[in-house]
Amino acid sequence: MPGREVVIIGSVDANREFDPPVHHPELARAACEQLGAELAAADWDIVVFSDDPGFIEHSVVRGYLAGAEKGRRRRGRVIMRAPRRKLHRAFTEEGIGARIEYQPDTNDEWEVSFYRSLFSADGVLLVGGGRSTHIAGILALTRGIPTVPLAAFGGSAGLVWSKMKSLREDTTDEDIAVLGSPWGPGSARQAVAVLDRQHERRGTSPGPAVAEERRRRRAHVLGSVTAIAALLLAVATLPLSSAWRSPMAALSLLMSGPVLGAVGGALLRDRVSNPLDHLWAVARGLGAGLLSALLYVASQLLTTPDLFDRLDATRLLWFVIPLGIAAGLTSETVYAKVRKAQIVDVTALGAAPPPTAGA
Repeated sequence: MPGREVVIIGSVDANREFDPPVHHPELARAACEQLGAELAAADWDIVVFSDDPGFIEHSVVRGYLAGAEKGRRRRGRVIMRAPRRKLHRAFTEEGIGARIEYQPDTNDEWEVSFYRSLFSADGVLLVGGGRSTHIAGILALTRGIPTVPLAAFGGSAGLVWSKMKSLREDTTDEDIAVLGSPWGPGSARQAVAVLDRQHERRGTSPGPAVAEERRRRRAHVLGSVTAIAALLLAVATLPLSSAWRSPMAALSLLMSGPVLGAVGGALLRDRVSNPLDHLWAVARGLGAGLLSALLYVASQLLTTPDLFDRLDATRLLWFVIPLGIAAGLTSETVYAKVRKAQIVDVTALGAAPPPTAGA
């Protein structure tokens, strides 16, 4: 049965120059052997790309094959991935507790095998390394893959460690402290424990697509509830207008009724928008509601100058509330047309006419 796969990435080659530099390469190699043994004990399979002693895979595999003999629940795997032409049987120390699988890639570029493995990985282990290690670490963090960069030995793994908090919100301070501590007895076991905890959290937390769908669903519910509340409040101005007869109260209800109706209408219209933008919908509704209410009241004042002296808000609200709802429902369409329209024809003034479709 396939197990959890952790991709091994990094280099501590003393003959290479790293930026930032790698520290204590001999200690790092010994640490990688310890990590290999702990990964075997924790029932992880490992994915490697090279048997070059300059890369950490060489040391991790040695420790893994040695540690795999110690009572694993199942036989572990060392998975060697590389382009077919460059793949050769490098590791021959296959034992009872682990087997070595060679998986040739049809693509001739090693970068394809390398980065493709990240997307199917259950975890990533980084020690030292240069640019490729840095890129792989950032990709793993942004995709939510459990990532264990050891800062103790510098290199690009240290850079990735410094970005864990900003790129992975679910990273705990305890895990960051473990991965940033100097190497010592028990460090390998603690690092693998961090990998295990991240893997468990990933299994219980939703993926990015599921989280986005849940966020959108919550936004739909919030917008729908707000729209219903705004519409109910708009309708509630009708009985209130019968109880509040003072001119100021009547005028306030006459303005608030269509505004609330327009906000509700704009939010209902926003249900079919992608992406949802409730704040912008409310702003459109407020603008459309105020405009419709003010224009209606202004038109009434032209024919009835003493309207405020004998204002009957109840009768007018039956007209302005539906007017506000309609304004809110159509506000986005009208706003879009206004933005694209050239209101004044300036051709006669010497300006170039607007371009036509297909020009």
